[in-house]
Amino acid sequence: MRLFFLMLGLSISFLSADPFINMENAVGYIVIERNGKNENYIVFEAGKGEVKLVKIGRNPSKVLEKERGGKGR
Repeated sequence: MRLFFLMLGLSISFLSADPFINMENAVGYIVIERNGKNENYIVFEAGKGEVKLVKIGRNPSKVLEKERGGKGR
């Protein structure tokens, strides 16, 4: 039973984009159109001039607005 809950917790954490990224390090977003579909990424500053892209399935401008205390839904 413990193994089941451990596996469930791990699978949920892997399904999210990256649960340990601090949204305060978000510097912007990128929308790429491929084969008629939009791919949305949030750009994070990773330190020492490095950046990290995290793919999300929602509108990145609304996600950032909501996280920064804007008038998002």
